[in-house]
Amino acid sequence: MTDFEFLPDDARSQSETVGVILLTAVVVIVVSTTGMFYLSSVDSTDDEPRLSVDGDFSRPNVTIAHTGGDTVPSGELRLVLSVNGSRANVTTLDRQFGPGDRWELNVSNYANVSRESVVGLTVFHVPSESRLYGEEYAVGEE
Repeated sequence: MTDFEFLPDDARSQSETVGVILLTAVVVIVVSTTGMFYLSSVDSTDDEPRLSVDGDFSRPNVTIAHTGGDTVPSGELRLVLSVNGSRANVTTLDRQFGPGDRWELNVSNYANVSRESVVGLTVFHVPSESRLYGEEYAVGEE
């Protein structure tokens, strides 16, 4: 009598199942490790500040107001002013811009503004090259 008489004839199929499970585990580990190294090498720095900006035009001034969020360091905000689709001025803010701060420009210093004019106001964050605010205002009747 041999020691293996109590095993059924299909005992070999269990070793095939165990082999498939082990092979699947190896594939999952390799894919997970590769994905982890790939995702850790992706540059995930977020330079864009998180803030809320509101603009207003009241002839002859345009006003940008910081209504909440991150404080932006000096020199990182650029205001592009256009009148009737033509760029009239590009100005970089030379001071820190934090919640509650206002930035005001007199449009008349840069272009002639009439009742038919359309004044465009766009604010960019220079380091991240992102647009934070953009609006056009019809001058209209006073």
